[in-house]
Amino acid sequence: MLVQRACKEILPTNVNLNRRKVEVNTTCPKCGEMDETVVHAETTWGIWRERNNELYGEQTKTTQATAAFIKQYNAEFNNAQVPRVSQSTSSRHWLRPTEGRVKVNFDGAFAKQDRKGGAGVVIRDHNGHVLGAAAIQIHAVNDPFQVESRAVVLSLQFAHEMGFTNIDLEGDCLTVVRSLKMTTMDLSPIGVIIEEARKRMFHSCNVPHVLRSGNRVAHKLARHSILLENDEFWVEEFLAVIAETLHDDCIQYLSNE
Repeated sequence: MLVQRACKEILPTNVNLNRRKVEVNTTCPKCGEMDETVVHAETTWGIWRERNNELYGEQTKTTQATAAFIKQYNAEFNNAQVPRVSQSTSSRHWLRPTEGRVKVNFDGAFAKQDRKGGAGVVIRDHNGHVLGAAAIQIHAVNDPFQVESRAVVLSLQFAHEMGFTNIDLEGDCLTVVRSLKMTTMDLSPIGVIIEEARKRMFHSCNVPHVLRSGNRVAHKLARHSILLENDEFWVEEFLAVIAETLHDDCIQYLSNE
């Protein structure tokens, strides 16, 4: 827990308090010489912990063991600073999956005044052929992130019903993609939906992020779904409104290969 708080710069060290506009002396109150940063606090905490153990008759570590403990703790902190998915690593165009896999693109559209949204889903093979598509309504939602996360669940359900197991689940909402990639429980407002999506994720399920320019087919289907009275599904066919965008995607990925 302490490492998690340190990684997020939540620990109330004097340097962090000063950064938050709290008027404090940034010097460490224990050593009186260096600024109390997170790393400095961790080191001092390790030494102070052993000092208190000795003072109160608790079992103590040797000097070498204390040094090793502090080194391991700092390594754990540094390893937790792994950068997450960023837009700089995201594709600008739709890229076809490898042979034997399918790509499931999803997107959500939100109508705030009606508290409703819609999910657009398109499933394509390594040749760019449409295997399935869907425009599905989503009711009683409060923000775009709820819509996007619900769209993930609906996309996985649709892919499962069509019998696909080796999939690349791709969307343009970076927040949702990051949440799906997390290895810990999501405590955000969409956490419950994300957990449901994770349970539905197949054994072989990659979750790449794509920019909106590479997710236009799913986006058009999502916008279309808001106008519907009933959900619409297509198997090995598609709506005429996305034909031109599908064609553009094919030209784009062929020109990049």
